[in-house]
Amino acid sequence: PRHPPAYPQQMPLNKYSGYRVVPGAAIARVPHNIAPRDFFAKFIAKRRPAIIEGWLEGEGRQCKKWTNSYMEEVAGDAQVSVERRPTTESMFGRGTVKVTMSMRELLRAIEAGDEQYYMTTQPIQEDEYGPKELFASPIEELRRDIPLVPALFGNLVPYQLNMWMGHSREGSSSGLHHDFHCNLYALLRGRKRFTLFSPAEAEAMQVRGRLEL
Repeated sequence: PRHPPAYPQQMPLNKYSGYRVVPGAAIARVPHNIAPRDFFAKFIAKRRPAIIEGWLEGEGRQCKKWTNSYMEEVAGDAQVSVERRPTTESMFGRGTVKVTMSMRELLRAIEAGDEQYYMTTQPIQEDEYGPKELFASPIEELRRDIPLVPALFGNLVPYQLNMWMGHSREGSSSGLHHDFHCNLYALLRGRKRFTLFSPAEAEAMQVRGRLEL
């Protein structure tokens, strides 16, 4: 009997038309006082990454005093949810156990060189519209030091404010993931390396679940 010709599996049509990361291309650097309208048009609307040089205009400088001793004094009693990995070779965010501890305990563990703990996003009660609060502890205790809506945002409304904190001599990774919202990431201490992939490359990624393009 004759069999119908075999066709390759049909992939969903990727309609993404925003910015694509080009291998070897430098990430744009912009001054800290760039106009919000320009920042939105050139970067946010196009999903184009950028490095903001310097402190945000007139804001955020109070974060310079966020030493461990200062945070322990202001937010030491705050209860935080922290990832705990079994070994220093394990990756955070992949089946790691979450424990609750005080901010004071976390800070002292980091000062002692403990590499098992990593504080990430904190649980916030949600309703059908998303999180009911803008932030949780320890941001709640430190909120007087930071702008809730940076001037750079213009008319945009923040979805959530978070703090990440940990210690690793050899570096650690949170693994490949995607966020539903644009991120403004402020590095206060240490180093952070981002590996970026455009949504245009989704079909080439080893993703979990079904792609919705």
